Amino acid sequence: MKAALRTQRKTGNMLPGPFSFSALLVLAVFFASPALAVNSSSVLLINLHYDRGEITYKDKLVKCGYAPDYRIQPGEGYVAELRGQKDELLYSFTFEVPTKVVAEISDPLFKKISGGIITLNTTDFVLQFPHFSDAKEVVVLNPRKFKVMGVSLQEEQFVPQRPAWWWLLLLLLLVIAACLVYRHLKKEE
Repeated sequence: MKAALRTQRKTGNMLPGPFSFSALLVLAVFFASPALAVNSSSVLLINLHYDRGEITYKDKLVKCGYAPDYRIQPGEGYVAELRGQKDELLYSFTFEVPTKVVAEISDPLFKKISGGIITLNTTDFVLQFPHFSDAKEVVVLNPRKFKVMGVSLQEEQFVPQRPAWWWLLLLLLLVIAACLVYRHLKKEE
């Protein structure tokens, strides 16, 4: 026992047995990571199509994940805005349509790599926003700040049609009339 106490004093390890500070740190990180994973947020993905200067809406999706912070933005370009129920600006960022693709090919005969930038006329791309439950619309403005597209985020709610009770009432009246006619004919016989 005295030898163990001397060892603890020399190494600075005040925990008895095989435990050390690093082992406790590893265990703390291991048990804390599932709790951090539960705290993820939702993102709104807007799928768009670009065709020779025209942007059109394709689809929207809400997924679990983290929205980018967009701290680095182009100086000019299209502006995407997320608007709230009272038309207040919830989130905004500037973006460029991803029409430039770097393509490289290798020539095994001459052992040369060649390629360059290809500019696409049409492409599909996605805008990613943090999800706000009170968001009403996504607005896209062109570089001259004119609205080129708006996507409503309010889901259409279909009101179920109430059954037509008057058909049932009409059917009931016909059955009653048929019974009365049947009784009247029975009495005459």
